[in-house]
Amino acid sequence: MPDPNHLARALEEGGRRSREAVTRPVQEPLRLVVWRRHKWKIVGLVVLLVTELVLFIVGSTPRGP
Repeated sequence: MPDPNHLARALEEGGRRSREAVTRPVQEPLRLVVWRRHKWKIVGLVVLLVTELVLFIVGSTPRGP
């Protein structure tokens, strides 16, 4: 028969590990944090810049007679 204190010790150990995981911050590279936080702003800005570039190139081409 298993030791009745085994469950209590396992619960205490799990609680301790859980508290350590919450209090210890995970260090992620800054570029991943920035990308995750501002992904759609960056994508929208790139689309806008490409659109402006295409319109500028098309507008500056010489027209025929």
